[in-house]
Amino acid sequence: MIDRNIFKIMLISVIMLFCGFVLIFFNQYHNAGEIKVSDFSYVPWLLAEIFLAFLIEFILLKIKRNINLWLFPCAFFLANFGLLSVGRIEYALIIPQIRWIILGMVAFFVTFHFEILIKKILNYKYICGILYVSLLSVAIFLGSDVNGISNCITIGSIRFQPLEFAKIIFVFFLASYLGNYKNISEINDYNNSIIHQYDKQMFYLIAFMLAIIFLLFFKANDFGNALIFLIITLIIMYIKTANKFFIILSVILFFTILFLCYYMLPEAKTFFDAWINPWTLSSESSKKIVQSFFALGAGGVWGAGFTVGHPDFILDAYNYFIFSVIAEEFGLIGSVSLIIINVLLFCQSVCVALKLKNNAEILLAFGIGALFFLQVIVTLFSVTNVLPVTKTFLPFIGYGGSATISDFIMLGIIVSLSRKENFND
Repeated sequence: MIDRNIFKIMLISVIMLFCGFVLIFFNQYHNAGEIKVSDFSYVPWLLAEIFLAFLIEFILLKIKRNINLWLFPCAFFLANFGLLSVGRIEYALIIPQIRWIILGMVAFFVTFHFEILIKKILNYKYICGILYVSLLSVAIFLGSDVNGISNCITIGSIRFQPLEFAKIIFVFFLASYLGNYKNISEINDYNNSIIHQYDKQMFYLIAFMLAIIFLLFFKANDFGNALIFLIITLIIMYIKTANKFFIILSVILFFTILFLCYYMLPEAKTFFDAWINPWTLSSESSKKIVQSFFALGAGGVWGAGFTVGHPDFILDAYNYFIFSVIAEEFGLIGSVSLIIINVLLFCQSVCVALKLKNNAEILLAFGIGALFFLQVIVTLFSVTNVLPVTKTFLPFIGYGGSATISDFIMLGIIVSLSRKENFND
């Protein structure tokens, strides 16, 4: 029964793809006025993607029955939903995005088979930290904005975002750093003086985290990723220590940095002013927020209908603000359904974490699951102006190779950890 239900989800994704591309084609034909052979050039790539997805799921079902079987179908559905949204916004991006999804699925399959390597990486916390700092430095000091996507590194015709992969390394670092951490109450001979009341190891971690946030916000103007790194650190820190002091201290220092930034840097003041009152400013951030408001309002409960909206009115519609496009065309019902699927993806990750027996692996599974969900929350809050404009992507949705591949790699890690031999029972 479980095999049939899983393939039903896969089949629903394929039917959604077929119906969506029919609508996209007629919309394209209506705008262009004639049919060209090149209009169907994405079909072989699409068939290859569908074939690869069913092949991977078949292998997972028949060879690896002791793993979580629901994660990949959910990701396949989200990736295809994102493909349709990207294709609806920019027809020329269909083939590139299909290629990224194919590469992402290959990365998932390869990552899934490196279970031993995943466990070994958790033993090298300082190597993870150095690699993370290296990727972060490359993104911040050498990256540039390309086609609306920030912190890109360009080598010839290849562009990628190191920050998308740095997120994974950062979760590995946190899991390995805190995996063997012991609370004060667990150490019998620990000095109870005020000086030693709190472990230096946690203060080092907080200092490291704040330095990262400082660089991201001051140098790269990337508030979204800075916020995600903060919350991920706090979540994993609290899961391990259950100590509210570290959480409160980190939050106070974080807001202190933002306060100083607002009054010391003109760029930061403009950034936050666009968030506080976007209707009176003419900055790019305020324009994005206002356009997002109009799109969200136009969608209503049921939406304007697929291919009926106006994504061309929204800046960065195919990456950072793709949720606004989805909300306009699919309405509140479609938006909530999309969020529910992401919540299910997060819940499955938490279920895997709760069954694991190794501390570092538990933190890794929790961290990656939280990273998936935080990207949804931060993006959602950004397009609704609960938070300032961020540079984050919805998981598996939106145009971009680095984000798509890194999401599938994280999925492969979770599925690899879900093997029953890693569980307590």
